[in-house]
Amino acid sequence: LLRMLPADSELAEIQSFEGRVEDLIPAERFFLEVTSVPRLRQRLEGLLFILDFQHRFLDIRQNLEVFYLACTETSRSQRLKTVLGTILAIGNYLNGTSTRGAASGFRLAILPKLNDTKTADNSTSLLGYAVAYMVKKFGESAVRFFEEIPNLELGSRFAETVFEDFTKLKSELDSLNAEIQRSEYKEGVLPGDKFKSIAEQFHVQAAKYVESLSKTKEAAMGAFNRLAKGFCEPLGPHELLDTLQRFSKGLQATLVERQRKADEELKRKAEKEKLDQLKKRRRASVAGPTADSFMQPIEMLDFVDVPVGHPAQQQQQLANANPPVQEVSQGHLSYQHP
Repeated sequence: LLRMLPADSELAEIQSFEGRVEDLIPAERFFLEVTSVPRLRQRLEGLLFILDFQHRFLDIRQNLEVFYLACTETSRSQRLKTVLGTILAIGNYLNGTSTRGAASGFRLAILPKLNDTKTADNSTSLLGYAVAYMVKKFGESAVRFFEEIPNLELGSRFAETVFEDFTKLKSELDSLNAEIQRSEYKEGVLPGDKFKSIAEQFHVQAAKYVESLSKTKEAAMGAFNRLAKGFCEPLGPHELLDTLQRFSKGLQATLVERQRKADEELKRKAEKEKLDQLKKRRRASVAGPTADSFMQPIEMLDFVDVPVGHPAQQQQQLANANPPVQEVSQGHLSYQHP
């Protein structure tokens, strides 16, 4: 209905109509009828607010709770403190004895920029170096602070609009209350008018919901103020959480890249080992059998006791005791008994 309402210029023209209603087309009759309702646009906006209130209330409450959890988790994260402390130590070491050295802290705004600072050979970034150092010293689990702050991403996103949404909801409820106090809604002005009674009943209940929502907002802002005080940062809710979120994303990408390089190195070593074994087998096959493979164990001659007797008898006994001797003669083999 709000979209179908005539413009102010059209309303003035309709209200000045003095002809017969029967001569009007249905659309013109509709416009003529609705112009008789006082403050029609404000009534429709109020009814639309009543219909949407519960959905908006639940969304704002949920977003405030997520924001509260994000601030609380960040304040309690021991891993984040370890990461930030290590980055501070590395920064002080790099700055040495300069005026920027021996610092007690740093602005959070530099965290997303660590990935843009490259080493001299451009092989890694300052963030990559810091991650490698922390993984070696503390273990990878100590670096994964984002696992202790699961609501950081959503909390950062909601912080951008949730407080404005709450303010707008409260403002519209106050506007509805002010609307129903106008003289146009007094009893008898428009016979059968139920807008005021409906809006008043709704306002009583809605005011309680907004009051509870206000307490949730105060708790969320309290958690954020404690977090901002711990960081000594003058940033707003969205700016602070968004800075940490972008740093978290960069660190996660660095860990993924580190794992990818480690997997590639393991794969490269496995392929190299496989190739070395293959080359070794090929060299062995090309070289052929070695001299040792032709060496056969030398069988000792069986010495027998030859009895003293006739020479022919002795020769026969020696022949029986030892096998024939193989010898080469004129390019062919011949066998000859001794």
